[in-house]
Amino acid sequence: MNTQLLSRIKAETRKVDEIILRVMGSGLPSELFEASKHLLQLGGKRFRAYVVLASCGAAGGDPTLAYNTAAAVELIHNLSLIHDDVIDRDARRRGHPTTHTVWGIPISIVAADFLMPKAYMCVLESQGSVPDDKLLHVIRKLSTAGAELSQGQAMDIVFEKASRVTDEEYFLMASKKTAALFGASAWSGGMIGEATEAQAEGLERYGFNMGLGFQLVDDILGVTGDESLTGKPLGSDIRQGKKTLVIMKAIEMSDGGSREVLMSLLGKHDATESEIKTAVEIVGESGAIPEIVRLAENYAQRALDSLNKLELRGGTDTLVELAQMAVEREL
Repeated sequence: MNTQLLSRIKAETRKVDEIILRVMGSGLPSELFEASKHLLQLGGKRFRAYVVLASCGAAGGDPTLAYNTAAAVELIHNLSLIHDDVIDRDARRRGHPTTHTVWGIPISIVAADFLMPKAYMCVLESQGSVPDDKLLHVIRKLSTAGAELSQGQAMDIVFEKASRVTDEEYFLMASKKTAALFGASAWSGGMIGEATEAQAEGLERYGFNMGLGFQLVDDILGVTGDESLTGKPLGSDIRQGKKTLVIMKAIEMSDGGSREVLMSLLGKHDATESEIKTAVEIVGESGAIPEIVRLAENYAQRALDSLNKLELRGGTDTLVELAQMAVEREL
């Protein structure tokens, strides 16, 4: 993990956090406002928000002009996390109780919905400093990414009931659930900067491919991740019955006995800690994890290849670091 980059992200997104809290505001019922800000106040790496800022700078623009859009991206991401936790019945996120654990499911659903219009309000905070036509394009791009995120989430839910998910189905889901917002983040930063249309599209390809690599690593962490680092229990995706690529590959690559055990435990919500540990060991012994790591690194390289063709006048060093960090997290 690039600790220096993480420190830079934290320092440079403080203003983004200030914007989020200002736009979120307070009011009645207090439960709605408190629930909607719960995950945001617990932290998070602000990775997507920083993609916006770094892309703006790489395109030759002033990153401070992209703060509001970075805040919007963070709100869209966090509303998806609230929904994810309700759907997956997860009790912990970022090492703390999830929103629905504290405020209940009904308020949590409304709190997540509340974040979408607030995201648009964040973008519109830039009126006067960013041309209106650019803001309109950004809202359209983020709206499209938000719709795709919902499609990807729905596919992920449907996959839990499927006996098998193909590689093509998985990547379509991951493209929508994760990569689309990464791509939109990079595109929006470039658009607010001085990127040409072709450069903005290239930045979107960069973000999209980085997002796929990011999701593949997330899938590994969803099986083997240390709760002290990921904020979620060991083997959480196994208990939820997630048909991630690493789990599907582990089923394919395991011998008959291990395959049967893993399949019997996949989606067993009341699995014991011992059973989950056994399933995690099967995934580890299958050889699937190194294969998925290589695939994630391949997508990170595709992201870098996209940058190399753009001739961005602001420089791409930070974007290169982000792509590398996306596939090196806690592995």
